[in-house]
Amino acid sequence: MKNKAFQRTVLLTLGICSTFGFNTTAIAEEKYENFSWVSPNNWEGAVFDVPTWFAKDMMYSGREVIRFHDGFYDAQSIGFWTYAFALLIEQTKTPSTEDLKEETKRYFVGLVRDLGDYKQVNYPTSKITVTEKSNWVTSKNNQQRSQLFLLQSYDSFTTGKPISLNVKITTWLCSDQHRAIHYAISPHNLKHQIWNELNHEIEALKCS
Repeated sequence: MKNKAFQRTVLLTLGICSTFGFNTTAIAEEKYENFSWVSPNNWEGAVFDVPTWFAKDMMYSGREVIRFHDGFYDAQSIGFWTYAFALLIEQTKTPSTEDLKEETKRYFVGLVRDLGDYKQVNYPTSKITVTEKSNWVTSKNNQQRSQLFLLQSYDSFTTGKPISLNVKITTWLCSDQHRAIHYAISPHNLKHQIWNELNHEIEALKCS
């Protein structure tokens, strides 16, 4: 598994002295647990609380579940900066486009300032932008809504350079108290075959 920098940061930050693997949980409090995400691509990851330790100003409360492509940290890999994560939050209201843009920005400002060998503690918020690239698309059963965004951010892990990422955000109700907000992220355009893998990751997340 190549995402060692993130693993190391998680372990040091949360004081966990165990091997970081597929089933590892990094949890501060008991929060929403009624979910399952077995990666169809055999991607590995973790679970931790929201707000995250690196973006404490997030407005959501719940859990984050994350799955990384094996090549996430390899700039020469097809899987560079390709991953998926879900916010399983204590909210039922459908987030608006503006809600998603604001919360995504909070998340990534915190990430580039606090994580990685190239982190920039004073990285300007103005350099991280989230722009919608589509209207909402509703699934055939009317249970899921998806929207596409372009995220301009900064690679604090591998290159120390700005990076442009395509983001697909899909949201649906898990229960009468909880909602899933799923992020599929990659620098590749949406016609690239890697989005087949990312879409399978969306389908694999189950919550109730």
